[in-house]
Amino acid sequence: MADIDKATRAAWDRGFTNQVALAIPLFAMLVEHRRVIFKGGISTVITIQKGTTESLTQSYFMNEPLSGGRIDVLNQATFLTKYMQHPVQYDARDVVENKGVFTAPLDTIRLVTETSQEGFRRALQAKFWTAGSGSHTEANSRELTSVPQALTHDVPYGGITRTIGSNIADYWQGASPGTIYTDQSTAVAPSLANIALWADVVRRHLPEGLDGRGKPRNGLMMLAPEGIYRDIRVQAEAKTGLVDPSVMKWKYGFDAINIYGIDIVKSSWMTLASGLGETARTASIALLAPQTWQFRVSPARRFSMSKFTWQAEQAGAIDAYMARILLAGTLTCKMPRANMLLLAVA
Repeated sequence: MADIDKATRAAWDRGFTNQVALAIPLFAMLVEHRRVIFKGGISTVITIQKGTTESLTQSYFMNEPLSGGRIDVLNQATFLTKYMQHPVQYDARDVVENKGVFTAPLDTIRLVTETSQEGFRRALQAKFWTAGSGSHTEANSRELTSVPQALTHDVPYGGITRTIGSNIADYWQGASPGTIYTDQSTAVAPSLANIALWADVVRRHLPEGLDGRGKPRNGLMMLAPEGIYRDIRVQAEAKTGLVDPSVMKWKYGFDAINIYGIDIVKSSWMTLASGLGETARTASIALLAPQTWQFRVSPARRFSMSKFTWQAEQAGAIDAYMARILLAGTLTCKMPRANMLLLAVA
């Protein structure tokens, strides 16, 4: 009987269907370009070039005094380490029903652990996209800085205040299609011509040529919800036939194509979720330069899971076992103007 029970459980486990798992294209992008860095510390400090010195150049006649001067072109952005945890808990029923001859057909303890890990990944994906607002600063928020936080105009980022009207830290703003920094929410079509334009705008700040792995240093990735992705693909195939699959398609299984050197990836999560900061995700696209991003994770809190502890050892506690999945780190962008977030694409 015990052998039959074990065989029944194994068959059930293999046939169990997980219908909630969603892939995370942004995390895959960071992994693909080796932008997940395992280092600890209180904060991450990035030294950035905020200007150029061409205004110091002088044309002169002989015997004319030569000008001097110096322009401070450096600044620092500081990102504090943020902390996240996810509780993993099962109770006495899971223990009783998963031991002995007459066991439950599904290993519920394993299921609780796996769904907790998946839930943590899904929550992290939400943090990557929903922590953008005017009140989110490094000092007063427990949340990870996000993609909208980095690219939304006039929002503080990395401890630097950005104000378009006063020309404060324009070098630290997210890219603007018309380079006027007031058109982020302007309605725009996801046409191939517009995509080429957007790529040109962000690539002005990226180096040309190949990196040490033989990959373009100005390669881009666009994340788009299902409807926008479908429009782009239909346009591309109408003009050129079947379009080239993206590396994200071959390596990670995403529905993705490559146009103008841009990996355009369909994000079902952007379609299903209800908000991107204060704006619906279904009308938004993010055009990202992977090499400008870094997800820094503390080695001591790298999605590590503590051991299960029986809570009932203390008076008044419940008969349950608990562990915690732990993460400490920060998501940073060292060059926001080489990336673009549009909020009204249709």
